[in-house]
Amino acid sequence: MNNISLKELGAQYLQEADKIRERIALLKEQLNNMPESERHDLLIRINSLYSSAREVKDIGIYLSNYYGE
Repeated sequence: MNNISLKELGAQYLQEADKIRERIALLKEQLNNMPESERHDLLIRINSLYSSAREVKDIGIYLSNYYGE
């Protein structure tokens, strides 16, 4: 069994939040080259990813600081 500390788990969550934000940046670059009909759907997806990134980051911070370290 893999024993991982909450601090390590929190760090993994923070890394995932960074990956989501990188994905958002890539998708935002694609917006300029898309027809208007497709832009709306991509904007909805990007906004959803922002929400996910924020939630994952908040969990990461919570876990990293769980024991007040």
